[in-house]
Amino acid sequence: MEEYSREEADEIEEIDLGRWRVQEFKNALKNTKTGKAAGVDEVDPDLLIADMEDTAGRLTKCYNRLWKAERWPKILKKGLIVKIFKKGDLRHCKNWRGVTLLPIISKVFCRMMPERIRIGIDKKLRK
Repeated sequence: MEEYSREEADEIEEIDLGRWRVQEFKNALKNTKTGKAAGVDEVDPDLLIADMEDTAGRLTKCYNRLWKAERWPKILKKGLIVKIFKKGDLRHCKNWRGVTLLPIISKVFCRMMPERIRIGIDKKLRK
């Protein structure tokens, strides 16, 4: 782990770098839109929401193992790029747009991290 000066450590101290909690996962999952396409992991958002209690417990344990190891599986870093037709002539490239389908498990984690940072910044600003 990196070494920080005392000033830098004080700044970081406000942001919770500890274990992830089940409630953090649930809050992030509640903000996930349903009915969306699955990414390369082939996990549908509706699947995670269907049994939120079990999913939250299991994935929180998984996140904590990954967080402690400071590693993220390659499959959860990849996105599937698909082209979507907008309107007009199918033969013109300008009438298509690319969309990247990311793994839902990564998306949920990426919702959790900024929330921790926001809480840490709020604490710092209140001082």
